[in-house]
Amino acid sequence: MLALLVVAVGGFAFFLQQQKSGRTTLPGEAPSTELLPFIDPILAPLETGAAGYVPAALVRVDAALQSKRDGVNRDDQEVFSVAVTIASILQEALQDRDRHLQRLIELGSPVIGMSEDAAPKTPATTEVQRQHLELAVGVSWQRNSGTYRDRVEELWYRLLRLEQGRFAGGSAPQSMMPKPHQDPANE
Repeated sequence: MLALLVVAVGGFAFFLQQQKSGRTTLPGEAPSTELLPFIDPILAPLETGAAGYVPAALVRVDAALQSKRDGVNRDDQEVFSVAVTIASILQEALQDRDRHLQRLIELGSPVIGMSEDAAPKTPATTEVQRQHLELAVGVSWQRNSGTYRDRVEELWYRLLRLEQGRFAGGSAPQSMMPKPHQDPANE
């Protein structure tokens, strides 16, 4: 009976070892290097407009990360799962940013990289009212982008730890970490 128990435990340990193959060097770019170009442009103040990012490129990166996640063992999936979560947050932020930019266009404000013809204009308001509404839109985006940045930063540090030593090309260095959100009133 003891021999049967030892064989069962040994078989189970072998099974677990096969499932957890350990840290392997993964081919290609680290997910952080693929995501880094999107973070600052998407979470930037609205004054930068729609410049600096291509929404379709983020969708392609997200799809590629999901594909890579599905093609690796369970231990390596965590790296790509965290990266996919970051990409999803950035897509959500991008949609929110576009809504804020659209609102600025509706107010009659010029927005870099977006056509003013596509949006219906808000009924005539005084210049003071328009500036007040523009400021409200800017404050709303600033608050929202800070929330997105906090979520991304938390996952970003985790992603960098998970990537460490796993990719042939390396991961984005810590110095490339987006700067923590700062309240402009405190600067």
